[in-house]
Amino acid sequence: MYGRRIETVEQTVSSCAVSTEMSRPLGVAQGTPALRGVRHYRDPTRKVVVVTRSLYPENRYSMTTTLVRSG
Repeated sequence: MYGRRIETVEQTVSSCAVSTEMSRPLGVAQGTPALRGVRHYRDPTRKVVVVTRSLYPENRYSMTTTLVRSG
């Protein structure tokens, strides 16, 4: 990002309810269940380069994780 190498991305996903402020732009009712995602993009020195925040009302987010055994 911006010419810098991203070494790690830390992502936190949590449940929440859509606020009054966000309900209109998202086209959902206030209080609709949602997932909040926050990502911290870090360079090789662990310095935060970018932080993104996302809000996904119900039925607009899907997460798939693949776990691979090593060794």
